[in-house]
Amino acid sequence: MMSLQKEKLKNLYIQEKKSSAEIAKLFNCSERTINYWLAKYGVKKRSISEAVYLKYNPNGNPFKIVGEPRTLNMAY
Repeated sequence: MMSLQKEKLKNLYIQEKKSSAEIAKLFNCSERTINYWLAKYGVKKRSISEAVYLKYNPNGNPFKIVGEPRTLNMAY
């Protein structure tokens, strides 16, 4: 079985928020192998809801207000 570097794996999964499937493709191995190493290194897996949220909202909260706050009076 191949050995994955702890910091590399943690960086991909936690900082870059890649899924175990995406990481498996990068290393040309199975998802099961990635899950094995995540567990071995004590990296907490995301919940299903968190994983789905990240998949469909890769840039963060889609409802975040960006820029100056607006009021209804400004709309007219």
